[in-house]
Amino acid sequence: MSDDAKPWDDGAAYYSTSADTERLSHEDLGECIWEHLEGCGGAIEEAVTKGLTVCAWKRLAIDVESEAKRRLDSFVEDVCQDLAENYGDPDGDWDGGPTIKEAEDFTSVAMPALKTLLSKVQPWRCHVVGERTFTAEELLAWVRENEPDWLETKS
Repeated sequence: MSDDAKPWDDGAAYYSTSADTERLSHEDLGECIWEHLEGCGGAIEEAVTKGLTVCAWKRLAIDVESEAKRRLDSFVEDVCQDLAENYGDPDGDWDGGPTIKEAEDFTSVAMPALKTLLSKVQPWRCHVVGERTFTAEELLAWVRENEPDWLETKS
């Protein structure tokens, strides 16, 4: 493995034991492992025998530039169409709407503000960026370090 290789959970915001999880709640890998092992019941040695596969989830990213352009283009088009329908000549020969230059001037002023607004959005939706299976030995080592009492109470 090279020095610049990224970890399996690079950029992860959440962890789960399934790629089909609908509600993500574990922001910490240890918390995810803890809940899984806590919920197994029985002896901890039995709970770790099959290992545990954990999925790392990363928030989706917003392409601020393309999102802003798409939304602003749509907004300007909608405004111009509404103005033409509500205030224009029903026969279509109306020169009273915004010119292309005026629309471009508006866009050049509105675009930076829209980009700033969109850059503040933190998406809720996530996607799996990595998956790792922890061996029984790794899980027992985790228990020894984080929940040593389980070796006595869950045995």
